This record gives sequence, structure tokens and C-alpha cells, in this order.
Amino acid sequence: MTTVRNPGATPAEPPGEARPRLAPTPVRVTPETELTLLLDVGSAWTKAALVGRAGGRWRIVSGTAQPTAWGESVLVEDLVGRLTPHADARLARRLANLVREAPRITCRSPRRAGRLAVVGDTTAGVESAMAVAVRSGWTVEAGVGGDDRKSDAERFTLLRGVEVDAWLAVPSGGHGDRLWGLMAGARGPSSAPVVVVAADDQEDRFTALFGTGTRVISSVIDDRLAEALFDRLTAMNGLGQPRSATPVAFGRAMEALARGLGLTVLGIDAGSSWLAWHHATGRDMGRTAVIAATPDQPLPSGSRAAAEVLPADVDEFTTTDAMASLAARRSAIPASPVEAAIAQAIGIDRLAAARRWLGGCPPVDLLVGGGRLLVGSSHPADAAMILLDGLRPPGITQLALDPWGICGPLGGLPDADIDEALETLRDDLLMPLGTAVVSRGGQSGQLAFRARLHRPGWPDSTAVEVRAGSMTVLPLERGAAGELEIELERGVHIGPPVRGQRLRASVTGGAVGIVLDARDDPIQLPTRPGDARSMIQAWRDALRRETRPGGTG
Repeated sequence: MTTVRNPGATPAEPPGEARPRLAPTPVRVTPETELTLLLDVGSAWTKAALVGRAGGRWRIVSGTAQPTAWGESVLVEDLVGRLTPHADARLARRLANLVREAPRITCRSPRRAGRLAVVGDTTAGVESAMAVAVRSGWTVEAGVGGDDRKSDAERFTLLRGVEVDAWLAVPSGGHGDRLWGLMAGARGPSSAPVVVVAADDQEDRFTALFGTGTRVISSVIDDRLAEALFDRLTAMNGLGQPRSATPVAFGRAMEALARGLGLTVLGIDAGSSWLAWHHATGRDMGRTAVIAATPDQPLPSGSRAAAEVLPADVDEFTTTDAMASLAARRSAIPASPVEAAIAQAIGIDRLAAARRWLGGCPPVDLLVGGGRLLVGSSHPADAAMILLDGLRPPGITQLALDPWGICGPLGGLPDADIDEALETLRDDLLMPLGTAVVSRGGQSGQLAFRARLHRPGWPDSTAVEVRAGSMTVLPLERGAAGELEIELERGVHIGPPVRGQRLRASVTGGAVGIVLDARDDPIQLPTRPGDARSMIQAWRDALRRETRPGGTG
């Protein structure tokens, strides 16, 4: 039996990140130590968190992140190295074995996107099914519609020439068995499974055509189709239980958070090859989307005009070279301020593309960011800027990060255990960034709203005026709470749920504070590159301003 004695312990920093505010207090590891290892094995990075008892509670006592290609031995060595200075001398020789043999909770990213062929009676049905398939992580190699003005010979040649992992059929009763006979002929003796979007009473008909590997689901193209496709994808990638796939596990953790907190939650896990989006309301499963990067359909790589908005004067060739370097070395850490700024631009573009694809960002109470794209930022303010600029969350939203990548492993637990696990690690689960107030409307340069922060036991702050097109920050440290009084100008609103010109809202602090954001959606920048650089640098400086404990500035 083991015990880690230190009630004030906080996790150690992942390599490559400089956040002195988060440095751990020494952890005394005694010979009774109980340990559990949480692993999120990504396609480029592996995140590890070592959990032990501290002051009678489970806490993260060591954490690290490293390129997946480095292997497990380096991972264990790093975790042990972080623990050794604080371990009891009697554990020194056994610490490596304790970490290596600790029980594990693991989730893994699928190795690659699946390849899919889609066949349907109508082009509209094919396009709808393709959109669901791509959001579920699949690459569509071919799409054939019964009304696409191609001959049967052309359709057969197209389908026969692709190599796919699965087939998706979308019948609507318009072409009988002729189209499906053509699809069966093109598929040939392949054992690739077939998913059919049809009524249950059609199962025998399609099983006779395509064999026993056929799966018939709801006759409506909806989230059930996405779930069926992702089940196939995770099985194909050798992940066993679908819940052990990182995008699925992360979404399940967001559902549990929403239930436990009674809040609406949006979780974004932005990795190097996958972007998982999960919107949970606390009442139902919400909406899940998984967008995969492939050589033919990469995730957005960042704007080629990034040189015009970087904080330093760099030419387009330097920018292009740096972007190519980051794309080729997915597990690399930006090696210069220019590369760091480009990585930030990539993150913003990637989230903005997902937002457009999925029809906008919904108003939520809590926005959680995960994945190395966000938590690997050099400063928490950079992660906040990626979330705000990429997603533009409407209304009043708490911002947080999953800094140790533990939402995925915990979300991979059986249903009965997730809530308990999240409650057990509630002190270390998320890193609060603060609260964002994002408004819409108003004319650039004119007053959008006034805000005043009230804190119990402290004098009220002076009113802050926020003009349309600008952003400012009120310092409020982590663990502090307050009430924000907001007075909106005419034509300005803060999210669909909030009505009226005056409102009060509870807010919580974090590594950044209270962000008052009245910028446009999409964000408008000056046409002159120098002016754009100055504006972006001003926003970055505002977010990076240190909070001062005990005051509101």
C-alpha cells in the first residue's frame, strides 16, 4: 500500500513548456506509495500522468509529454526522474519498477483515417452521408449517386478502381437492386464491411447482396450513422473497445463533466492528426464530430499570409519554410518566436475550419481545450487566444485546459466509473484560464459595453469601457470568483441566451483572467501588415498580462 504525502502537490510541467507559476511543490513519496499511470497515446505525442495519494486524496504527482516515437522506456525514465528528488531513500531502487508496473488506464488515437466508398440512390443522399463520414474520421475515396449522370460502366470503373476499408450504401428506393448489384460487383470478393442506411426490414435484402458483414442502421442520416462509422474505424485500427479511442474517450469525459457540473460543455481535443469536437448539455449525449487529417485532406495548415500578421518582421519565404518544418515534424516544439507564432496561427485556422464545418460554435458554460496544439503552447494566454480567435464562443464562457491529457484516459473507463474518476481527480483535472465575455454587434471603434467587477470583501473596480473591435482583460486569479456587471450599448448583444441591456453574471478567474472581447466575427484586421501586426501584438500582450493575487487591478 502506498501513500504520497503532500496535500499541496501540483503536477510537474511537461517538457518544452515554461510556466513557473505551475511549478510543483515537493512531493514526498514514501514506501507505502500507490500509483496509477494515465496514458494518452497520440499519433505524434504521448501524454502521461502519474497519480498517487497525497494527504489522503488522489493527486497527480508527476506528469510528462514526449514524442510517441521515443517509446515507453524514455517515458518511464522521465517520470522517475521527476519523482526521484522527492522520494524516500528506501524507494530509490524500486521507483522505476513501481512506475513501470503501476496499473494503467490508456486511450489511443486511431493510427490512420479509414478509406470509404459511398454509393446512394441520390447525389444529395451521398453528399449528406459523406459529410457525416468525414466528420467521423473517414476519408471518402469515391462517391457514386444513381442520378449523377454517369453511365453504369463509368460508375463501375470508378468503384472498382478504389481500395477501401468499408462501403457505405444510402438507398432511397429509386433504383431497385441494379445500383446495388453494380456496387456488389465492384466490391468483388473483398471482406470490407458494408454499412447500409436503411430500415431494419431491409437487412435480409442487403445481407443477401453483400454478405454477413453487412450492418443496417437507422434509415435517417444522423448521429447513429456517425457512431456506426466510428465503431468500424476504431475496430479497423485495432483499438478494441471503441471507448478506448482518444476522440471517443475525450467526448465521454466531456459528457461526464457536463453531468457532474450541471453545465453545457464544449470539448475540443486538437491533436496533430485528429480534431475531436464534443458538445454536451448534461441532459443528453450532445454532438460529437471527429475530423481526421490525411495526406489528401489535411487539417488546415495555417494561413499562407501568416507573414503579414506575425509579431516580428519576417519575409514570406521564412514563414513558408517554418510552416513546412512544423508540418514535417509533428512532434516538434516550436524552436523560435516565429515558429511559435505560426503554430498559434495554425491552431486558430484549424479550429475556425472545424467551426465553419460544424455550423458555428454553440453558446456553452465551459469550453475545455485538449491536445498538444493547445496545451503545448508556450504560455496559457496563447492557448486562450487560439480558443477565442478560432471558435469565437458567444456569450459568457469559462475557459480551461486539460493540461495533462487525463480526460481521454478517464473517459475510456466503463460508464459506471467515469463520474467517480473525474470527481477523484477534480483538483488536477483542468487548468482554468478564466472567463471570456464575447459580444456581437456594434460599429468598430465605438463603445460596445461597460463592465465592472465586484468581489466579496474588495472595493469595486472602476468601470471598464470596451469598444467594438477591441479586447481587454480584467485580472482575476485562479480560485477567485466575482460578479461581473455589464451594460450593453444598443445593437450589441452577448450570446443568444442573454437578453437585455444590463446583466450580471458570475465569473471565475484563471491563468489569464476575465477576457472582455468585443471583436468582430470573423475577426477583422487592418489591411496594412504593420498595423495588423501591432493589433495582434496588443491582443497578445493583454492576454499575457500577469494577474495580481488579491486584487482586480
